[in-house]
Amino acid sequence: MMKQHPALPKLVLILKQFLVHRGLNEVYNGGMSSYCLTLLIVSFLQGYHKPNFEPSANFGAALLEFFEHYGINFNYDKVSIHFQSTGLYKPRRSGGNLLSVEDPLVSGHDVAKGTYLMNLLKMSFQNAFYTLSKAVTESLATKTPVSSFLHLIVKVDPEALTNREMMLNNHSKLMKKLSKLIDKLDENHSVECASTSTPRSTPKSFHKKKKFG
Repeated sequence: MMKQHPALPKLVLILKQFLVHRGLNEVYNGGMSSYCLTLLIVSFLQGYHKPNFEPSANFGAALLEFFEHYGINFNYDKVSIHFQSTGLYKPRRSGGNLLSVEDPLVSGHDVAKGTYLMNLLKMSFQNAFYTLSKAVTESLATKTPVSSFLHLIVKVDPEALTNREMMLNNHSKLMKKLSKLIDKLDENHSVECASTSTPRSTPKSFHKKKKFG
């Protein structure tokens, strides 16, 4: 699957964080599981047939179109996602949650069954699409180069940044201690080698011939 869709790991990573930031990543709270999210992305990539365009070569465009696909264009009321050779979608049954995703490993199992906040998820995808589209359009209009727009839709918890900084500081201190210890060991080893390499004087008594008989 990774060979077929090299953009998959990056999309999963970013979109998972996107859901975490909005509290929509847990099924027991009505959110979307990682498995369901992955299947959504796979379905999107399988249906991605734009000429002369490879999602892995332009990750930003693929992410933007994912938001457009599931935030605006996808017909949740009429089709469900499945992974049979006959096609990407099939007519969905009436009732149930807004999203229906057939488990490719377990026939008849809907992995989106517990995602009862799909309306909120759809709105989040839609808002992300409009936010990113606006930022890209403004950047092109003003000819202002921007390295990344991800900060507009994905936020990192300040506590996580603090913990990361503490880990880096602790790692730096540890490496300094190890460096000093290694230098000291090397120094001791050098002194020891120097002392063993110096020829020792042979005691005079050793050269005296002993008389026998």
